[in-house]
Amino acid sequence: MKLSISALAFTAALALVGTPYVAAAQSPTSTGVVVEHDEGGSRWGAMVIADTMLGFGSFVTSDYSDDPYVAEVLSLRPSYRIEEIPGGASLILRQDLSYEFTDPGNVEGRSFDWADTWLWLIAPNLWQEEATGIRFGGEARATLPISSASQWIGKITGTTLGLRLTRPAGDFIPQLRFLATKHFYTDRAPAHGDEDFEDAETPSTACPSGEDYCRGGAYFTNWSIAAYGSLTYLISEKWSTTLVGQLSTGWRFEAPDDAFTSQAVDTTGERVVQTGAQRSADIVTTAIDVSYQHNARLAFSGGITTTQPLLSADNQSVRFLLADVDTPANNYSGFYFDVIATF
Repeated sequence: MKLSISALAFTAALALVGTPYVAAAQSPTSTGVVVEHDEGGSRWGAMVIADTMLGFGSFVTSDYSDDPYVAEVLSLRPSYRIEEIPGGASLILRQDLSYEFTDPGNVEGRSFDWADTWLWLIAPNLWQEEATGIRFGGEARATLPISSASQWIGKITGTTLGLRLTRPAGDFIPQLRFLATKHFYTDRAPAHGDEDFEDAETPSTACPSGEDYCRGGAYFTNWSIAAYGSLTYLISEKWSTTLVGQLSTGWRFEAPDDAFTSQAVDTTGERVVQTGAQRSADIVTTAIDVSYQHNARLAFSGGITTTQPLLSADNQSVRFLLADVDTPANNYSGFYFDVIATF
């Protein structure tokens, strides 16, 4: 079976849980598309996605705004069909390459970048419950940490297990996905030396042998989970529209404690040392997508996507979910356009 517009929306997914608060290129409705194979043909297949992203900050003029954001991502996904798994499955190798045309938001000023490599097993139809018609599927994923960000923090890998539930109903295709990811690092907190803090008045504290909690810096995510939902409406044989939403959160390793760790002080003036796993901020991603299936091998997709904290900066209210109307210069929201080719 060739990739159809229904299959495109049917397998819509979001990016790996735990990504930073940025309007990352690649639309949410194309990042998890399964490569469809010809029945009876070769088990090998491939998908190539060319994605263009334009951030909301590109339209904001302010001395305090971020730089405009325009980027291109090329996603390469060779795949192998595993017919021995009931309901069909695909093993996908995914590698994303990106180039930011505007001033890049990293300390090296690097425009070209590459993401971690994904090895992804997706089985979208393992079992169907006859009474309700709900289809149950699963997925498993591991990452190879070749990106600059993963190399900087000493990440070893992230392993993900997920459950998929779908039930087509006429021209509507709803989907639910639940994902859990375990993150592994060479250290549970970043290690800093004096050379990393040339202007610091107090030198970094060295970690005694076997200790894990004396290094200062950012917290590393230990576990992360996500709940994902999408609803696709098949307008016609070639056109469809999809509403996507995902809520993700995580738990970090224990707070590091050394000379460079921020000190929390209570009302008595005593320092409060935080212990136990630290909750990371809740992140919400939404998208409104319109897709067009030109032919069996070529499709187009576009819309608006937003990845932002669930709560406002003062934690007093929930942000408007479909677009960042509070701080558009942060590029939490953006417009995207995808060209999707399958082979």
